[in-house]
Formats: sequence, C-alpha cells, structure tokens
Amino acid sequence: MKYLVATALLVACKSNEKPAGPQPTDVVVVKPGAQPLRAIRYAVPKGMHTTVELATDWKVTAGEIGNVMPTIVTSFAIECDDVAKDGSMKLRARVIDATAHERADSGVAPAAIATVLEPLKGSTMSLTLAPDGRVSPPTFEAATGSGSGGNGSSGSAAGSGALTEQLQALGASFQQLAMPLPTAPIGVGAEWRTSRKIQQNGLELTSVTTLDVTSLDATTVGFTLASELHGADQTLTQAGMEVEIKDVVGTATGKGTIDLAKGVTTGEIHLDLKSNMNAAGSSTPMRAQTDIVIH
Repeated sequence: MKYLVATALLVACKSNEKPAGPQPTDVVVVKPGAQPLRAIRYAVPKGMHTTVELATDWKVTAGEIGNVMPTIVTSFAIECDDVAKDGSMKLRARVIDATAHERADSGVAPAAIATVLEPLKGSTMSLTLAPDGRVSPPTFEAATGSGSGGNGSSGSAAGSGALTEQLQALGASFQQLAMPLPTAPIGVGAEWRTSRKIQQNGLELTSVTTLDVTSLDATTVGFTLASELHGADQTLTQAGMEVEIKDVVGTATGKGTIDLAKGVTTGEIHLDLKSNMNAAGSSTPMRAQTDIVIH
C-alpha cells in the first residue's frame, strides 16, 4: 500500500545525496513568437503567500490485472521566505490537508489510505527557485507530533518509512512541475523545448518537453505542452524483490498557466507510462496513467 500511495503522488527515487543547487537546463527556443517579445523570469516577492491544491488520479495495469487509486487531494500554503541578491527565491510549502476521495472505478476505499496521508498534514518542504525556473532539491520538515520530527534533506531522515516516502513524492511533484524558462525574449506563439532527467514512479527517465505559449502578460504565461519520456532498462527493488524494468516509454500532455509572481503553475497534466516488468522468470506488460489537476 505504501508503494501505491507514493506512486499516486509521483514518487521520487530514494536518494542519499546531499541537496544541490538548481541544476542547469538546456532550453532551446524553437520559434520566438509574435511581437512584442520580452524576457520572462520568475520574480516572487518576499512575503508572498498563496495556496495550491493538487489532485491526483492514478491507474496501473499489469497484464490483465488493473488497480485504480482513489483521488488524492493535497493542499499547500506556499510562502516566499527570502529573495537572494541574484534573484533566487526561497520558497516554503506547508501541507494544509491531504485526503483521499472516492472514485467510482476504484476498488480501494479512501479510508484504506487515510492513515498514510494523515502524517503529511503540517509537514513543510523548502526549495530554491531560480529566476529561470530551475529548482533545487527540496528539504523537508515533518509536522510536530507526526512521530518523525526534525529537519532532513531530500532522501534523508525527514521522517521514517511511509512519511519519508510521501514527503519525497511531494518534493518530486514540485520539481517536475516547475517550468524551465528560455533566456531569449519570447512572445505569444513562442515554442521552446527542453530535456531533463526526472524520477517517475521510481524510474529514472529522460523527458523531452515542447511548450507552446498561448497567452502572455506582465506576470502570467499560458501554455500547452507535450513530452516524450524514455528510460534505459533498470532494476528496482519492490517488497524485497528485484524487478527488472525494460522498454520504458511514455508521453505527457497538458495545459495551464505559469504565474511568475507566485512561483506556481496551475493547470492539468496527463502522463502515460508503459514498460515491461521481468520478475521471477516471467515478463508482464505494465502501464501507469496519472492525471494531475492543479488549482
């Protein structure tokens, strides 16, 4: 069950690496769009406060066996604690609520995962957002009284067991949904492409994303996006068993709005990931579908 819930929340790979600064991007402007052109940068003022709600629907099939999770809804209060001289913004997100909602096609009762989600409430994660959209690995702090206490970096002891997995999953969500921005000025109709390494459902993947600008004003960028995902053959450990994952391919589509003054992206994204799982001498086709809506 811990694995299923973490997957539904876009599980991050468990890493023991120390936090690093924002990683470089390779944004390429395919076409600049219509005049007037302007540079777009995140500029979140110190003291900014906003709230975001993230709803996730998840379905996985393995051969002829399928499993659909309840809708998981997580609400955050996001604040900008400081702005550095180079414009980098220190953002802090506190989990206001985390609940599971019934789905007609789900065989899992929301109450079955409520105890896993409950410790998330009150937990916080902090990260640095660069003006060009690069995001540092987050650090976590569990809620007081959750039984895990203390500060921890991504992949370290912000808690133990299921709580650590959920915190890492939420951190991965924010990192993967951050939008790297081009350095060149752009206008409506612009198109840019970027590739980056990501973690999805515990898998190491490369994502190549093309983003088209549908609207542009002083603080917001409307967009549609399409991504191609692929991954090398790799081995995961699940429930103490080594599982070989091969032929990993996938797609992502979405649309939404980047708020440059709040550091958040709202909208919707659909991910469809396919692979073959080899374990105990047999091969099983796998498909994981994730729908995310952000308000």
